[in-house]
Amino acid sequence: MHRDRWYEVVRKGHLKPARGSSGLVVARHLICTSFDIAREVSAGNFSRLPFSAVMLAHNPVLAFFKRLAASYDKLSYTNTYSVRILPGRSREPVAGQPNEDGMMADPSRFPSFEYTRPPTPEELRDTLAGRDRLMVELLDSGVPPDELGVVVGCQTGECGGSGCFEELLHVRSLALAFLLVENISDKPIVLRSLEALVEAPDGVGFRRLTTLEAELSSLPLPAAAIPSGGCALIPEVALLEPIEGQQFDTWSSRLSTPACFVETSRGGFSSESQASYRCIGPRLEVEALTLQSGSDSVFREPVHPLDLGNTYMLAEGLQVGSCPHVFALSDSGKPALYLGELFSACAGEERLVRSTVRMPEGYSTVRVAELENEEAVITSCSSGPTQLLARPMSLRKGEHVDLRVSAPGPIEFTGWYTTLARDRSVQALWKRNNLVTEYLFTLAQRRPWATQILHEQGRAPV
Repeated sequence: MHRDRWYEVVRKGHLKPARGSSGLVVARHLICTSFDIAREVSAGNFSRLPFSAVMLAHNPVLAFFKRLAASYDKLSYTNTYSVRILPGRSREPVAGQPNEDGMMADPSRFPSFEYTRPPTPEELRDTLAGRDRLMVELLDSGVPPDELGVVVGCQTGECGGSGCFEELLHVRSLALAFLLVENISDKPIVLRSLEALVEAPDGVGFRRLTTLEAELSSLPLPAAAIPSGGCALIPEVALLEPIEGQQFDTWSSRLSTPACFVETSRGGFSSESQASYRCIGPRLEVEALTLQSGSDSVFREPVHPLDLGNTYMLAEGLQVGSCPHVFALSDSGKPALYLGELFSACAGEERLVRSTVRMPEGYSTVRVAELENEEAVITSCSSGPTQLLARPMSLRKGEHVDLRVSAPGPIEFTGWYTTLARDRSVQALWKRNNLVTEYLFTLAQRRPWATQILHEQGRAPV
């Protein structure tokens, strides 16, 4: 029976089981990108984890993370801060080409922002003093400012903006990687020990996440029994996430609640995002576990290395309540472009508003996509005198509509959107950038674009 369950877990989870697996347990890597949940878990609170009968192994990685977590605000954690308001700019930044102020448009990594620029050491210290002791410590230890964060510019006000520009400082976010060992047998499994490559740098040890070159060590585990269906978490390394919006291709996901959600996703980061990750503190690269089933059956369970291109991710955050998003697609293989948001003026209310985007040269399809747990209603869409939408339609999370456009120029939409929550914080601005970046990456990975489609006639609004 347990072997049938093992095959089912592998089939559903796109797992990459290590050669020689016993079939009694499944060992997989889990990256908790929510600092708040990682802090709760490190303190023994597993209430928001989507697993049952959780056990936590205490080791140097966990002790290091707990020391870091204690230095942050106990009520809230943020990695995005307002820096200043600007009345205007000297000239428009060009994609990939900084202007004299160091500003540069970057539509692939920062599609939701007007420009980016590297922060100065003074900006980092002044903004983060008393807020992020880790980043200040890394700066003082000689880590370059552009390795720690980025300054982005966006229009102030609701989505479309008011004409002024607000500069935000975004810094790397703390994450924690675990080895998740799940007992899929019908008997308790007892932990005995693990074999791992161990890295123990002096101090914080800011570095790239590279393959370890160290001697294999045998480390004892608490002799605790994992019940059938239960799991054990073994902390592996504290991570610092990429500065830019992460490119993560989601293969499957599970959402706990729509408004204040915890989402477990299976997928892979792009090679660019993988190269952008950094790690700090001690690190374990587990190669095998020694476990016991029953009274005397001791076995060795091999573990495949942590692979950011094939992993689980646990994320959490408040519903942002952003507008539906518009993209330009090309028949000639050009990368998809982000054109902006629709219906920002209605602010999540059922109130008819008008929005306009501009279709660039060389693109033939405009896509409207709903990326959050909300509903967008489009009552009309036109390009000049041509009506592109046969009748009103609605979009929910994960749905989109593609409309063919015959020529470049303005495209006008009318409609509204409704949302469960509306977050106007600077942290929400960054989350929108992540949503759009991830969606652009998904488009680039899948041609033809294979997500849930609603054609021109669509679904009538409810």
